[in-house]
Amino acid sequence: MPANAHGSVRRDPRPGRGPAQTPKRAPLRLVPRRAGRTSQHPGRPALALAGLLAVGSLLAIAAAHAFLVQGQVHLTRLQEKISAEAVTNRELQDRVAQLEDPSQIINQAESQGLVAPAQIGDLPQVPLSPGATMRDGAVPVVGLSNRSTDASQRIAPTKQVRTPDKGLGGPRQGPSR
Repeated sequence: MPANAHGSVRRDPRPGRGPAQTPKRAPLRLVPRRAGRTSQHPGRPALALAGLLAVGSLLAIAAAHAFLVQGQVHLTRLQEKISAEAVTNRELQDRVAQLEDPSQIINQAESQGLVAPAQIGDLPQVPLSPGATMRDGAVPVVGLSNRSTDASQRIAPTKQVRTPDKGLGGPRQGPSR
């Protein structure tokens, strides 16, 4: 039995084992290399490939995420432009509606020196070529009989014209064809 620092003998707590009963180790020897293996670590290339694939896929995911974020920023800017242009469009539509108002047109015309006519008259339909006849065979009025300075007398026809919708009568009323 081994002795401790005080010189007393220590007992082995396990019965039946003493100093002579310790197991012997087998002698160590080198293990010969197998003929097929060239690397000390046979799984290392596969492990490296798996690591590269993992890193590559993470980089691809990061690049795709950056691309999506860039697209979202561009989309947000376009939506802001659309909103601003919609406001501008609405303001311009309101302005056009104000300018199309008949009272606004009359006010602007009067401020530019224009006056409303005393009498409104329609002119008869006249073909562009001289000597032409109208659809019903009537000869159109080409000249004016009264060459006075009064506008209401200058637009009066010299003779009555036969029109397809009213028969023999004065100048046609309503829209021309």
